[in-house]
Amino acid sequence: ISHSAMPPKSRAKSTPKAKAVPQRVTPSGHVQFASGSKEELLALFREHDVNKNGVLEEAEFDALMKACQGQDGALGEHECKRLFTEVDKNNNRRISIEEFMDYLFKEPASSVRADSSGRPKTLPEEALTKAVGDELKTMISMPPQILSLLELVMILVAGAAYAGIDSVKRFLGSRTWLSDLKEVRGQLEAGNIPAERIQMARQLQEAMLKDYGDERVSKSSRAAGLLWTWAKSILAQAESCAGQQSSFVDDSGKSFLGDDFSAPSVHHLEGKLLAIMRTAGFNRDAKVYEIEAKVIRAQGEKVVCPRDGKLGAAYIDSIGTRSEDVGLAEFMLSYSWGYQVGDIVDTLTSFCSSRGNQLEGCYVWMCCLCVNQHRVKEKEAAGEKVPFDTFQKLFHQRVKGTGHIIAMMAPWYDPLYIRRVWCAFELYTATALKNATVTVAMPPEEQQGFIKGLRQGSGISDLWRVLGDLDIASAEASVPDDKENILGLIEKSPGFQQFNYLVARHLQGWIVSTSEMYLKREFEVNKGESPQEAKDLVSFVMSVSELCQKLGDAQKAISWLERCLKFVEDGGHPETWAAVILRNLSTLKYDLGLKVESSALLERATSCQKTDVTDSMSLFSRADAQLKCGQLAEALIDFEQAAVLNGGKNLEELGTIFINIGSVKGQLGDFDGCEAAFKKVVEIEQARGNAQTPIVAQAFLNLGNSMAMKSQYDLAHEYFDKSMDIHMRLGTLAGSHGAKLVMNMAVTLWNAKDVEGAAEKGKQAMKMLEACGMQQSDAYMKAQQLAQKLSEQQEGTREMDELHQSLQKTIKDLEVLLLEDAISDELKTTMTGWQEQLQRASSQVMEAAQQPGVQLSGLDGLAAFVSGVQGNIRNLQQKLEAMRVSA
Repeated sequence: ISHSAMPPKSRAKSTPKAKAVPQRVTPSGHVQFASGSKEELLALFREHDVNKNGVLEEAEFDALMKACQGQDGALGEHECKRLFTEVDKNNNRRISIEEFMDYLFKEPASSVRADSSGRPKTLPEEALTKAVGDELKTMISMPPQILSLLELVMILVAGAAYAGIDSVKRFLGSRTWLSDLKEVRGQLEAGNIPAERIQMARQLQEAMLKDYGDERVSKSSRAAGLLWTWAKSILAQAESCAGQQSSFVDDSGKSFLGDDFSAPSVHHLEGKLLAIMRTAGFNRDAKVYEIEAKVIRAQGEKVVCPRDGKLGAAYIDSIGTRSEDVGLAEFMLSYSWGYQVGDIVDTLTSFCSSRGNQLEGCYVWMCCLCVNQHRVKEKEAAGEKVPFDTFQKLFHQRVKGTGHIIAMMAPWYDPLYIRRVWCAFELYTATALKNATVTVAMPPEEQQGFIKGLRQGSGISDLWRVLGDLDIASAEASVPDDKENILGLIEKSPGFQQFNYLVARHLQGWIVSTSEMYLKREFEVNKGESPQEAKDLVSFVMSVSELCQKLGDAQKAISWLERCLKFVEDGGHPETWAAVILRNLSTLKYDLGLKVESSALLERATSCQKTDVTDSMSLFSRADAQLKCGQLAEALIDFEQAAVLNGGKNLEELGTIFINIGSVKGQLGDFDGCEAAFKKVVEIEQARGNAQTPIVAQAFLNLGNSMAMKSQYDLAHEYFDKSMDIHMRLGTLAGSHGAKLVMNMAVTLWNAKDVEGAAEKGKQAMKMLEACGMQQSDAYMKAQQLAQKLSEQQEGTREMDELHQSLQKTIKDLEVLLLEDAISDELKTTMTGWQEQLQRASSQVMEAAQQPGVQLSGLDGLAAFVSGVQGNIRNLQQKLEAMRVSA
């Protein structure tokens, strides 16, 4: 920069303006005219159209501007050229009347032409040509990837210092460059200003100071002063940040920059990522795919990728190396690009808080930030497809390397996650690795929504609906081949049904932990002080205990009910509340086989219950007590009356009533009535809009049992399979009802003479019942009885196999003896009779071995007969041997 570049002082003067002259430049860079009608402007245009061809050449347009403003006017030669270029929309170096009028009376969106990325191709030159000189012109012509934002600030300062306020306004009038200037602050906050760029900006600053000095630059104009002060502040802060950056190495001195497992901290996501988004014009509600171009890719577009040495780096390689921002991933986030960024940040923040992790030291690998999206887009633009095997290998490595997947499922009542096939693939990969941990996480507002649903009583129903809708086979992918490949892997192992079950169990884990966290806080902090709060708390405990019981943790359900009972009794709350809790405790104890304790709890519930039984639930409670005491006829009367009083007002309650009606009728031998009641349950749940609920699974189980009692085993198994499918979808197979289902399937298989199938299901049922703590229950005793029968069957089968082998050997020995000439015909006739008897016996043994429960004791006579024949054979063999020796 040389002194000769200073503008002439005459530019600061002003002269009287003629009509319809350029008076000022708007924030968008558009020239406005102070006065003059359209007719006057058209007359001026035609006057300067020397060739009378309806268009103005550049020289004609320049003459028009000079005629309007005078030689010392506001627009110089280069500004006139720039204005000509702007007005010439067709780029044919001519301006038509239409272009001229459109420009004057229609505000353009931007005065700087931009490429597809929204970034100007080149900076306007006229404001700096005279003022700055060749050095700055060379820098201005550089592509945006090379020209750093700090350099841009310094160039603007130079423009303000040398060219005056109008040219600075023109620079700042471009919205594109305004956003770039704002981005300087965002990059500074992110610690993402390369040291070499800071050095180049510093050199430019020093050159300006050398030529003019700090005071002269800052006082050349008000705009220059403001920009100069701001630029010095930014440069100082950038250098300070660069000095504070950690070396980003581990204890061994190995650099993590470009590491496959480098990941952003939750602290960075919460603060700097959201700040960068705001700078780019996005709020926290923006979805991941919406910020991919202008935030994620833009962050690294000027950074050389440390992985391949090419321009354009992944976001993670473009945010500096400070340990508070970047580190080695401990977790991998499994999520959808359709999630809002703010929700993702809130989810991870809540996850860290629940674990007691510091946000600065919790690093989470996310594909959108850690995969170089520049390379992905380059391949897409070239028509190249990233092979599925490549993505599979990438995600498998990340899952295996981190060992802990955070599966973000939101909203809880309709998770987008389970509808995206790549999310399913990540979960599939985690479940395929034995040492990987999966944690379901959601934004805090989702937790609050779920809690609200449970408090209002709709949460449990909504939960079953969500789980019932789980169907990985219907998940979608943007690339059809990806869906085919991923679903093919899952179908092969573990299968769609098992995978749905695994997803449901993970989702339930979040639900239970969220519910328990809320309950602990309510009991310890809020304590249900007002009557309404106390009532809501009791209702919530009932929902959570039901959930725990259905999911196979009866002990936890009992624990919460006992704590709630103490809360009700100590707080002097209505006895009817205590009665409901006691009845539920009684049912849980009964299922566990603790009949004495169950009976005692039922008596206490009865004593707390009001004597005038006029509503459906009171009748139901009395009928339930009668059923447990074996008073079947009385229980049936009350159950049926409860159904009448309900009258369809509460379908959930009505379904429970009919389940019990069917159970009682089955015990009374009314199989047709039993079947009709269970089918009524299915109809009721379908009327509620959800046929995938635990009570429907129970109805199908009972229908299966009813068919088995009629020896209709095929139909029984059809109902059992329907019940199994619901339990798998809901993830409730591990609960008591799931264990009972498997137990009943085993018994039915036994009765249908499928010994191997009965043995397999029997062992499975035994383990499930033990896991539920039901060793004292009736179901467990049935399992033990079946196991004993199977053991006896196996022993009988072993003995029958031995007898069958003995029979076959004896028959073969007789066949050999019948060929001996030394044996008389009379004796051969006798031996032939033995042979026929043994062959018939062999067939009987084979048939008996296929019959469940048939023991060898029923064939004692046969065993004795075989033993006698074998003795005779030995005697004959000895005599024949003696004859051979004698001969």
